[in-house]
Amino acid sequence: MIENFARVARVEGGDAWIEASRPVGCGHCQENLACSVNRGSSRSAGSEGLIRVANPIGALPGDAVIVGVQDGAVWRVAWWVYLLPLMLALSGALLGQAVQGRDDGAAALGAVVGLATGFVWGRWVQGRAATRRVCRTSILRRDVSRT
Repeated sequence: MIENFARVARVEGGDAWIEASRPVGCGHCQENLACSVNRGSSRSAGSEGLIRVANPIGALPGDAVIVGVQDGAVWRVAWWVYLLPLMLALSGALLGQAVQGRDDGAAALGAVVGLATGFVWGRWVQGRAATRRVCRTSILRRDVSRT
């Protein structure tokens, strides 16, 4: 389970909007802002954004919480968003070149068609996963150390 600290901004039904701090260092300790590894980082310290998550514990606005997502979820998302379109683009380029001989135009067209197919397919799978609430981040527990 991948976990992170967050603060609940608002609650809507069974969901909560949280402000999750993005780590700016390596994440091995709570002193990552003072760490020398952080020097030269392009990410701004403490930059935050609102994220909609499941709220099974009934957290209230202002609560410090721990949010999490299943370990394999990141790899599944990376597969559908990055690897599948890339593999289909390469396959389309090879197929286009095989059909038309050594024509670069056919290879380029095959790559574009394969890439577009991968993006559309990935978007469709993402929509189905969102409907079934697969790979969804949720609030795991209240963070008593930060209240």
